Amino acid sequence: FVVTDDWSFCLYHLRLAKIFQQQRFEILVATRVQQHGTLIQQAGFTLIPLPIERGKLNPLSTFKTLKSLSQIYQHHQPDIIHHAAMQ
Repeated sequence: FVVTDDWSFCLYHLRLAKIFQQQRFEILVATRVQQHGTLIQQAGFTLIPLPIERGKLNPLSTFKTLKSLSQIYQHHQPDIIHHAAMQ
């Protein structure tokens, strides 16, 4: 899962992620970590901090986020990616 904010993942995607986890999927959550990182990890998911700035159209910031995503994808090689609420 790639979600802009950790609270958004917990509110809208946590239940779906748990269903996938029960089906033996390894769940990785790339998000901007603020207050809910511990909850994500306690659910048994791998938490990957993602540098993302919401509400800004700064090309440098966007490039940094895209570079981080590219590195995450290369390192983890996910089979399925669910993007939600991206810039």
